[in-house]
Amino acid sequence: MSAIVSVKGSQKKVHPEISRFFADLDTELKLAKARTPQTKGKDENSNKFVKWIYPYDGNLDSEEELIDTIEHVIADQCNSQINTGTGLPPDVLFAKEKEYLRPLPGKVMLDSYIVEHHVETADSRLLVYHKGKWYSVPPECMNQRVDIYPIEDCIYIYFRGRLVAKHSISQKLKNYKHEHYRAAYEAVSGSSPEIEKRAEENLEKLERIGL
Repeated sequence: MSAIVSVKGSQKKVHPEISRFFADLDTELKLAKARTPQTKGKDENSNKFVKWIYPYDGNLDSEEELIDTIEHVIADQCNSQINTGTGLPPDVLFAKEKEYLRPLPGKVMLDSYIVEHHVETADSRLLVYHKGKWYSVPPECMNQRVDIYPIEDCIYIYFRGRLVAKHSISQKLKNYKHEHYRAAYEAVSGSSPEIEKRAEENLEKLERIGL
């Protein structure tokens, strides 16, 4: 599918966004050879459902009866019929597949692929801009472009496909996470036994003046 992979001659290249999606799912994408699908026979059987409806012609009185027959009678017949390619009915193979299924990832990760987002550059203060307010990021993001996803009452900040910060949407002008500010303070002032205290004091000053 061109939405997943680009083909140039004998070379195939999976689109970066698709690669990132499968990495987030912690699973592997395997590309099939063209015109050589591997199936359980489920699609092939389902596509024949019109043939399975013929015996009921003239015996169903409403759309509801038709839907019920397809869902509870014909579907059962399709899923229990032995497939000539596999030698097994789809129901049996599906039961085996379920042993390998894992829970879906978090809603936030999935939403990040469909929710509109914007790209911002983190400044030297380790802050990125979102709707009139500033939010902190780790030092590795300084002067780098990051993706900002507003989902419900939080913003999720991704750097190179990895979640690096999460903030509750705030009315404060500047929103620093303590660990981000401390890391920035260390980069400027150097490490010292009192670095934690100094960072905390500076954050309290910013809080008092409403920044």
